[in-house]
Amino acid sequence: MKQILITLALVSLTACNDTPQEAVVNFEPQQEQVVEVAAIPEDAVLTMATVNIEGMTCAVGCAAMIEKNLAGTSGVKDVTVDFESKAAVITYAPELVDQTELKSVITESGVSGTYEVTAWEEDKEESQP
Repeated sequence: MKQILITLALVSLTACNDTPQEAVVNFEPQQEQVVEVAAIPEDAVLTMATVNIEGMTCAVGCAAMIEKNLAGTSGVKDVTVDFESKAAVITYAPELVDQTELKSVITESGVSGTYEVTAWEEDKEESQP
């Protein structure tokens, strides 16, 4: 049952870019891995960046996948990806993750060459509350 649900989810996510694709998932519960995201130190200085992303064709698949992948990245405190504006707002700790790594997370969230970061603007730095 899990394999069917995962397959359906992947098919709906990969089909949003108007390119027919096939996804095959082999789910093996005994091989599940839990990935822990490193905690951001309380005294960390956070940077808020606004990032323009080209290549998103839908909110449900594209924007949600990018947001999920960024949120699971160590050093990211908060992220919102907006399909309509083709932008993401990312609050992160530069001492734990850098701009290059975050750009890679975005571009690797889709099929090769699907997403492209076209602008990166760091709005402000703030101390973590």
